[in-house]
Amino acid sequence: MLRGDGGDADVAGVNAASQPGPSPAPPGGRRWPLALRLGTDELLLMSDDVDTLIRGIDAHLDVLRKELALKPDHASAVRALMEAYTDLRVCLVSCGHPLTDPPLELDSGRRHALRQLLAELTGYRRYSLTPPLRALQLLLAAADHRNNVAG
Repeated sequence: MLRGDGGDADVAGVNAASQPGPSPAPPGGRRWPLALRLGTDELLLMSDDVDTLIRGIDAHLDVLRKELALKPDHASAVRALMEAYTDLRVCLVSCGHPLTDPPLELDSGRRHALRQLLAELTGYRRYSLTPPLRALQLLLAAADHRNNVAG
């Protein structure tokens, strides 16, 4: 996917190797795409998009650690959120290979953590989501709507 970030394309005769590329994958980042299933919908996220989510989780975990130190009276809620993000991070790094494994089905806890993360990225961090991440955001909202209507 061409993201305009100095990827592999040779634009107007300029060798892309001389252009700054995307930030490197986080330690423990993805090496392959991640297929997700939300209800009847499936989405394939390229490793760069998954690594963006992982970096977002890492940054938010740092903020939560600082909050935990500053506001110990919120410790149980902050720890619960940290556990949800940590679980999601492990899953994003290690779950499923798109050629051999079925798409990853996200449980309600991981869907909730992903929704919060995408809101954090687009709100506080003012990150512009790539089209696949916007599609993920829409699929998460649709899955929530279906669950609310059914429940």
